[in-house]
Amino acid sequence: MKKKGDRSSLKLKDRNFKLNTLLEVSNAINNLESDLDLFAHFRTVLIEKLSLGKGLLISKMDNWSVNIRFGEQLDFYNEDLISKCSEYSRITVLNDVEESILSSFDVLIPIYHKSEPLSYLLLGDFEGEKIEVSPIIRHLPFIQTLTNLIVVAQENKRLFNENLKQVALKKELDLARTMQKMLMPVGIPERNDLDIYALYQPHQEVGGDYYDFFQVSENETVFCMADISGKGISAALLMSNFQAMMHAILEYDRDMEKLVRSLNNRLLKNTKGEKFITAFIALYNHETNVLQYVNAGHQPALFYNGKEVVELSHGTTILGAIDILPHLDVGEIIVAPNSTLITFTDGVCELENDSLEEFGIESLKKNLMSSNDMDITRLISEIMGSINTFKGNMEFNDDLALMGIRFTH
Repeated sequence: MKKKGDRSSLKLKDRNFKLNTLLEVSNAINNLESDLDLFAHFRTVLIEKLSLGKGLLISKMDNWSVNIRFGEQLDFYNEDLISKCSEYSRITVLNDVEESILSSFDVLIPIYHKSEPLSYLLLGDFEGEKIEVSPIIRHLPFIQTLTNLIVVAQENKRLFNENLKQVALKKELDLARTMQKMLMPVGIPERNDLDIYALYQPHQEVGGDYYDFFQVSENETVFCMADISGKGISAALLMSNFQAMMHAILEYDRDMEKLVRSLNNRLLKNTKGEKFITAFIALYNHETNVLQYVNAGHQPALFYNGKEVVELSHGTTILGAIDILPHLDVGEIIVAPNSTLITFTDGVCELENDSLEEFGIESLKKNLMSSNDMDITRLISEIMGSINTFKGNMEFNDDLALMGIRFTH
């Protein structure tokens, strides 16, 4: 029989071991040791210090996975095991469980955060050992505390990393949004024969729509409306690249066919066919009043000469998808005084209302047909008013860009 002093000494030794273990684990957590090291330390404590026969710790990060496994036990875990464990919300002795996947173990320790399970620790003694004298039962509060400490640290680290990703994403979106704003023209060409107004409304913080207008010579002005696949910084970078290429090429060559083929080749080289662009690009000569254009897989621009609305659809397929464009037809139109050109992205005509009907090109044509006495700013505002009335309570489901040009010569 052990003397009272021996028992006191053993209790003190046991208490010191537990305090030291908790301190070591806390220091390891504060020093940002890896989850693998923490679980390895926990496994050593369970096997070598507490002399447990078998154990299984499963935790939920993105998916359920095994963190600790030792002893003669199930050599796998599956949805049935998770399902059975989820039936218990508190520490449970499993000696009454029969014909269950849990019957191989003696104790289940669930770890919850609010109402969500984080981990399940399943423990068992060596075969033949009575549960009444089991080290699991004797050390249960300590095991539970240690499990909570490690699992909650793992969850906090996951949440912290998730927050870092959100911060990084926000910075990326802020940068992309800044880049996107820088690409949009801030003023109209200083001419008395053009009236231009445009607006852009991204569906999310950063979209893939782009519009542009700029003079390439004293008597020539370019208009462009484009829709770039993808979102975020990658779309903004591609948009910037597309704009720079277009401006650079037009500095020395106004041939629309060469421009489009060159843009396609350079985009394909840069993106390896993983991104593409639809675009409407037009070159207007102020002396001849001729508008040349190419529609590269984009929504057809609408041209109104005061009598009828014409869809400008001549062109080719999307840019950046294939190395050789299958056909390329440069459209040409004579611009009469007070004619109007409307370019837009598919977020305008494909917008749906409560009945899942699309706004459509015909609605834009009706707005154009009634625009003879409107300046271009009012016309674009009227179109946006029609769009908002049409969609009712429905949300915008895509980026929206709209540009109007009135030829006032």
